Amino acid sequence: MSTEPLRTILDRDLSKALGKQTIELAVPLLRELVNDATYVFARCHNSAKGKEDEDVPALFSYLHIIQMTDAIETLVAEGCTAPAILPLRSSFEALLAIKYILDADSKRRSSAYMVAYSHRRIRMYKLLDSDTEGGSDFVKDLSTDEALGQIDIAALKQNAKQGIENLGNLIRKERNKDAEAEYQRLKEKRRREPEWYQLFGGPSNLRELAQRLNYRARYDFLYRSWSNLAHAGDLSRFITRTRNGESAINPIRNTGELATTASFATWIMLEAKKLVLAKFHPGEEASVVRWYLAEIREKYLALCKPQ
Repeated sequence: MSTEPLRTILDRDLSKALGKQTIELAVPLLRELVNDATYVFARCHNSAKGKEDEDVPALFSYLHIIQMTDAIETLVAEGCTAPAILPLRSSFEALLAIKYILDADSKRRSSAYMVAYSHRRIRMYKLLDSDTEGGSDFVKDLSTDEALGQIDIAALKQNAKQGIENLGNLIRKERNKDAEAEYQRLKEKRRREPEWYQLFGGPSNLRELAQRLNYRARYDFLYRSWSNLAHAGDLSRFITRTRNGESAINPIRNTGELATTASFATWIMLEAKKLVLAKFHPGEEASVVRWYLAEIREKYLALCKPQ
């Protein structure tokens, strides 16, 4: 390919040059957090004592945060601020899940998570099976879709049937009986599929969940703006003014929020590490403090300062 970008819209080298100071600070910090977290996850996974899938929701939500932060580090290294906010938003949701599950009543909340997750997956699988309700219409639509029309439905249908059976077996396990009954009760009452955290008298929406966990300000100020970007509803980041007051278009790799994005990714990683270690591998407080002081604190505080 020989096409060069329009430099006023996309100048990769200039963006990295403008963000050089922040990138050189943030990338090693995020990489250290991710590298360290791989060992934390392994230790916690090996020492988890919950029966069968009991510890899966919290631990794999932590793994999700690790994965998202790895992506953020890669995007920050290239000066891609706005795309880095999308995995940041996802990490925040995973942090809410970890904190809520481990805060109290962990067995029931984990079971609620697994039941709701299973039902959500089953709904997706049923779309691929023309013999199920809703599946016949979806398969018909799929056959006329320009992008998806070449998919081998027969192979997907067989996988879907097996997936539905496996997830149905998980839902029917004795430890999930109460969560399944509560799920069906709420579904009947509200005429829609409930979120996992709504079971057993839980918060009715994500904002209430954040409020219960003392994160309401972060939800209102940060998560809402991140969501506007995720849903393609934030046009303001493209618009700027010249020194003469004329309107202009920002380049798509605008590095202005690079430090802020990296600092919030750092906070989420540190908070998630604290939560999972306290639950699954307690007794590491002193070593965590030493690691934080040696590897994290200076860079983290520098990121939090006005750039």
